[in-house]
Amino acid sequence: MADEEKNESEGLEAETKTAEVFETPRIEGTDISAAEAASTAAGAETPGAIAAAMAKVGKDVAQTEGRGRDRRLVGRVVNDTTSEGRAKKTVVVEVVRRMKDPFYGKYVKRKKKYHAHDENEEFKIRDLVEIKACRPKSKTKRWTVSRLLERPPEV
Repeated sequence: MADEEKNESEGLEAETKTAEVFETPRIEGTDISAAEAASTAAGAETPGAIAAAMAKVGKDVAQTEGRGRDRRLVGRVVNDTTSEGRAKKTVVVEVVRRMKDPFYGKYVKRKKKYHAHDENEEFKIRDLVEIKACRPKSKTKRWTVSRLLERPPEV
């Protein structure tokens, strides 16, 4: 009799543990109900299938999935595709960061150049643009230009 009660209590503990494992995490600021509706409508169980279902609904996957933010940087275009012999659909963006020197305590500028994909070849030299990380498009291109922030006046 005691063995039966012990087995029943173990069974209850196992059920609660499995219920905890499969519970959907709630993320602040996201529309979980839309994600659940899209995934159940598509019959999705895996995260990739949920992402595909969310794309059909029109929701941004980065906002609903808990996978972190996109890497974005802001910089100036220093080289574009207008020159003869330059790579097509590629711009070079220089990002300037200010960091505190660990020894002197003085703020110094650190510059780095990134090759970014420009599909329509619309960005020109001296444009202030925002670039976003993407899958590798070539040996040196891992960024794509997401938007134009400022275009200096023509001289």
